Amino acid sequence: MARSRRRACSPPCRICTGTFLLAAAGLIGDRKVTTHWQATDALRARHPSLRIEADRVYLHDGGLWTSGGFTAGMDLALALLEEDHGHATAMEVASSVLLFVIRSGEQAQVSATLSGQAAADRRFSHLHAWALDHLADDLRVEVLAERVGMTVRTFSRHYTEQTGLTPAKAIETMRLEAALRALHESDPSLKQVARNCGFGDQQNLRRAFLRLRGTTPEQYRQQRQGQTVSQMAGTADIAGSEAVR
Repeated sequence: MARSRRRACSPPCRICTGTFLLAAAGLIGDRKVTTHWQATDALRARHPSLRIEADRVYLHDGGLWTSGGFTAGMDLALALLEEDHGHATAMEVASSVLLFVIRSGEQAQVSATLSGQAAADRRFSHLHAWALDHLADDLRVEVLAERVGMTVRTFSRHYTEQTGLTPAKAIETMRLEAALRALHESDPSLKQVARNCGFGDQQNLRRAFLRLRGTTPEQYRQQRQGQTVSQMAGTADIAGSEAVR
């Protein structure tokens, strides 16, 4: 009962374009929000003073939760569940609804893997699914080309035309997304993350983070831990105010 009262007294959560309702009702204030990436421009046009972070799966600021698209709402719901009942419970629920991964709020709404699978050539969709299961293996362009039965030159040209990325760039981005998930979902060593995600060693992992995220793995982990502490402090404040009542 205490948890239900606490959540009911908290600021609202909205999924996808539900952020428009929050803005229209004047419930956002100076807090940061997100919405579906296709609706971002419309939200900015209607409410130019809002602090919008467009490329976020979900966002938690000052007790206010907003998410990108509908499926991002599942990630948001799991984050709420983890905050109240812990990581193990959230993972159990994610498994029961057959989620492939739990995304952190910091991840981009449109992933490199999904963008690649949207390519017109079905062979590349199958290639990406295979690559995700073999990120720690040798994924040089020669290996990828052989996998789809093309010469290296033909594969590189056709792949770039279809996906907008070079094969090397696509694999690096997939590996980085996997590393972000690993750092969010558990507490492995950076050496283990680098090895499992195909970077080989920590220096390669660090260079990829700096180039693609503008931060280091250590800084990203510290930021995640700081957010967790902040959320716990906010939860304690709310629970304490209820106890006073």
